[in-house]
Amino acid sequence: MTRPPRLLLLDFDGTVCLGDDPVLAYAEATVSSLPAGTAATVLSTVRSYLGGELGPRWADGYQAVKDLTLHLVDEDTRSSAYALSRARLEADELSVHTPEGLHAFLAEAGEDAERVLVTNAPAEGVTGVLERLGLSRLIDAVVPSARKPTGWDHLLDDLLGDRAADAAVSVGDVYVNDIAPLIPHGIATAFIDRHGPTAVPATPTWTAPSFPELYPTLQQWLRSGLPATR
Repeated sequence: MTRPPRLLLLDFDGTVCLGDDPVLAYAEATVSSLPAGTAATVLSTVRSYLGGELGPRWADGYQAVKDLTLHLVDEDTRSSAYALSRARLEADELSVHTPEGLHAFLAEAGEDAERVLVTNAPAEGVTGVLERLGLSRLIDAVVPSARKPTGWDHLLDDLLGDRAADAAVSVGDVYVNDIAPLIPHGIATAFIDRHGPTAVPATPTWTAPSFPELYPTLQQWLRSGLPATR
């Protein structure tokens, strides 16, 4: 009996879609009503973090903006700013790109795995970008507004289908969303540790500073049909 294809779970921002413009657009919209000096300080800190100058202080740029403005604006302001930044991304006003070699990697992975994008972002700011980046034909399914990390509890059974958990791998750059929730289920994990080394309580199956550095290991694992080993 032919085994079902493996499951390749992919994050969107920071994984298959790179570029700091969306985060900066979110930050700028969030602080737009603040005094000029305060806004400038927040934006300067966000830029320093994105540039790797502050180390792994936050999970990602979006968390940095939230923490830096926690007592400066309310949640409605941040939500509106985020929606505006995603609309600008969908409208092609912000610059983003794919990791080097991603198209070839996903094309090859499609021979052995179902490729599913699971993102907390809404469909707006994802579907149009995938099309522009030439990724639509290389992704088998998209799950937007996934509400990771807790959303995995409602998604995993459907995503796995007839597959065992050890036939799946999750690839992402936000440890608390893309990696930690999957480890207890026995799913392999590939952590893109952009600002590493990050101190984490459990060890991902594989870790690298960039997605392309994970391609060879993932390609070998997808072809092997064997459980993952660290």
